[in-house]
Amino acid sequence: MSAQAFNLVTPTPAEPRANAEQAARIVDAFLARNIGHLLTAGTPRRVLFPYHSAWVVPVEPSYPGYGPVGVVGNVIVDEGIGEVIAWTSPEEMCRATEELYRAQEKEITAGLARLRKAENS
Repeated sequence: MSAQAFNLVTPTPAEPRANAEQAARIVDAFLARNIGHLLTAGTPRRVLFPYHSAWVVPVEPSYPGYGPVGVVGNVIVDEGIGEVIAWTSPEEMCRATEELYRAQEKEITAGLARLRKAENS
């Protein structure tokens, strides 16, 4: 089997409407409107299609006093139009969030307790 050469060209919209920072903000707003306040946008990664590009933004539950606990899904933002075009189902993200919470419950609870103690000092 021989290796096939690919002519990889990075597509660039004439006027991209979403850079990485904007994609993260778009996803944070989408999550707040549709799922809940504990989920936040992680670091966007650009993906390329033959004539198109988008941002894949990981979704991470984050707890006060502890921080992010892992990735539970992804939201995809079209770079050219600056809109959400695909996402992991809310049910799947909620299920994965519950699993991560159960796996790290002691640490999350301890982080919340430290935060409360600091607020009351």
